[in-house]
Amino acid sequence: ILNDLLRAHPTMTVIEIDALVEQVQLILDQVTLAIELVLGLVLAAGALVLLASIQASMDERLRQQAIVRTVGASRRLIQGSLAIEFCALGLLAGLIAVLGAEATVFALESQVFDLGYSPSPALWAAGPLLGLALTGALGLLATRALVDKPPSSILRDLA
Repeated sequence: ILNDLLRAHPTMTVIEIDALVEQVQLILDQVTLAIELVLGLVLAAGALVLLASIQASMDERLRQQAIVRTVGASRRLIQGSLAIEFCALGLLAGLIAVLGAEATVFALESQVFDLGYSPSPALWAAGPLLGLALTGALGLLATRALVDKPPSSILRDLA
């Protein structure tokens, strides 16, 4: 039908909308993949910064925890306080990450692609929970020595 139409009207130009939509969809998929890659790199960099900051403050943390344990705090109390510290940090980091991601998507959809913005409720739920879980687990693993070492050996080593 298309060939007959073009023969009958040679000055007419035919644009295949489905190919155009497919090309736009491919570009959007590539942009999404690039943003996800950047997100992964930022997440890995954040984990490395967290580990570096824990290592930088490890002597001070060891000293504080040894003194607290000497005064009578249990290992469970120390581990709980560390879990609260790192989980709260992760929750806040997750909220900030979701806010940044939503702002980026809003800017891209409204300014670049002239599309309507629709927030992602799944991202608002998953981001803070993922940040809480990853940062909490990574922080507790990195500070395992605080709970495992007896306070007398820590104080001897630091003296």
